[in-house]
Amino acid sequence: MISKKIGLALLSVAVVVILITAAIVVLNPIQGKTAASYYSDGMAELGKGNYRTASSLFWQSYEGFNGKSDAVNASAALHQKFIADRALNEFPYTRSEAVRQVKLGFPSLSNETIEKMLDDLKAERVVTDGEALYFSDVATNMAFRNSTLLHQKFESMGQTPIFDELMPLVLASQGEHRTYFNLTDFKVTGNLTIARNTLPSSGTLKIWLPAPINTASQCNITLNVTSPGRVVSSSAPDSELGLIYVEIDLSGVTEDVKVVMNYTYSEYQIKFEVDPNIVGDYDKTSPLYLEFTASHDSILVTPEIQALANSIVGEERNPYLQAKLVYEHVLGNITYSYTPHGSLSARGIPESEYVRINRFGDCGAQSMYFAALMRALGVPARATGGYQVFPPASGTHVWAEFYLPNYGWVPVDVTAAETADWSYNATPEQKEVFKAFFLGNLDPYRFVIQVDNDLAAEPSIGDSVQFTSIYQFPAIVCEGASVDLAMNAIYHWKMEVRPA
Repeated sequence: MISKKIGLALLSVAVVVILITAAIVVLNPIQGKTAASYYSDGMAELGKGNYRTASSLFWQSYEGFNGKSDAVNASAALHQKFIADRALNEFPYTRSEAVRQVKLGFPSLSNETIEKMLDDLKAERVVTDGEALYFSDVATNMAFRNSTLLHQKFESMGQTPIFDELMPLVLASQGEHRTYFNLTDFKVTGNLTIARNTLPSSGTLKIWLPAPINTASQCNITLNVTSPGRVVSSSAPDSELGLIYVEIDLSGVTEDVKVVMNYTYSEYQIKFEVDPNIVGDYDKTSPLYLEFTASHDSILVTPEIQALANSIVGEERNPYLQAKLVYEHVLGNITYSYTPHGSLSARGIPESEYVRINRFGDCGAQSMYFAALMRALGVPARATGGYQVFPPASGTHVWAEFYLPNYGWVPVDVTAAETADWSYNATPEQKEVFKAFFLGNLDPYRFVIQVDNDLAAEPSIGDSVQFTSIYQFPAIVCEGASVDLAMNAIYHWKMEVRPA
């Protein structure tokens, strides 16, 4: 299934193909072929999943069109090259290199055992041009899906990440009856550097920077951005998606472009005490209900998801109790695993479907899967994202929310809850308390950028940036750039969220 954004991108490519065909008669051959034929061959190889070959063909097409000053078709060829490259960026290892990576992480495993385990990790490899390439986090994912390895690893470290840090807060919250409490102040610093030699000599560099928004739990926001350009627009504090849009005129810029962000905000801890008996009825004609029960880009409600959701809840019709059953299903059946988001986006694979098929995924993929199951049941749900500030470090994070009449948006964090199973020394009772907490409760260690993963940026980013479900990294667009600035933004973005 091709996502909406990728589908629109392919539609725009179809228009470009017409332009290419019309231009064939005036193009000089390149090594016996025209730029248009290189493009056509690249599309064919891309369709076959031969991403390396496709990338090479699109590059040759780009050079041909660029040499003829055909900017429209050159840009189309370069865009397709970037898609082919993104399909493989997260899969750098050959089979022998993957074995070596696992051996480095787990030296006690025999090569025979590693080979067998790699054979079972089908989603951790992409076969392209006749060769299997393996995911950059193949060794870590192997541990996530093998509790013995995982417990041994954390026992050797002497701690279980997230679970050990958050368990005291979970226990301290048990006697609390307020919905919002424990207000905590935070500072955010973000730094982006774009090498000057990756940019054209002139033109406009466009950057969308992630920013905090006001929510029921997040407030007291201050924003400051320093850049060689100008801030064209900034999301209103009460927006559902926080972005600061900056434009930089590259004429006369001789040094690397550096953008610095400094934010402050405050975050409440959340605790919902839901009585299933007083959950109201949905207005099934309301915009909220129609939007958040519909099938969307990464939260796909398929017949398979519909059947699975019905089997999970059985005869239960109360939306809160349905959410509890779905929550327990995800915790009991879906394993945490690093996910190749860029590759999934480039290959047109919805996040929720990736989890349904493979039964594993990271925080974003798990949250979108949870939301898809809830939507299939007619319960409004969404994936909410930004950063986590679980001590001692911050990082990107996504969780879910479902809507209950008389209560509003109720938070769910299946990934944080799952860390209880990572613990090598927690008792079953401790694990149960910890898991129960993250249905309707959230710690205050959050930085919210958007309340829904299907929101569009303003002004529009277009189709040059593939993964725009979650805006945790800057989006960069610059006509005439011959490198993938969208991917460079991920590699050269440094962001830290810490208590003030």
